[in-house]
Amino acid sequence: MTRKNGSICVEMDSGHSVEGDLLLVATGRRPNTKALRVEAAGVALDDKGYVRVDKHFRTTTPHIYAIGDVTGQPAFTHAAFIEWLSTNAATAFLALRWWARKVQS
Repeated sequence: MTRKNGSICVEMDSGHSVEGDLLLVATGRRPNTKALRVEAAGVALDDKGYVRVDKHFRTTTPHIYAIGDVTGQPAFTHAAFIEWLSTNAATAFLALRWWARKVQS
């Protein structure tokens, strides 16, 4: 990274460079699950502290589901919405109908 004519210039490994006014550096993210005390309910965390879920978002406790940031899935609004839809087919149908009306208006 260098400063060039008042801009920030970052040279990539490929040899290409990118210039801009600002530089945002993200060092990663980690779950904030300690305060939830999920182990009291028998819910297991992985080695990074995320709630362990299967492909249906079930935790290690059969009647408890987890979605969103605590599961380590991609942190995008559309991904979280799809996770939520996946947890319950009846709720999914109603939510999808609501979403379609919202998009059309």
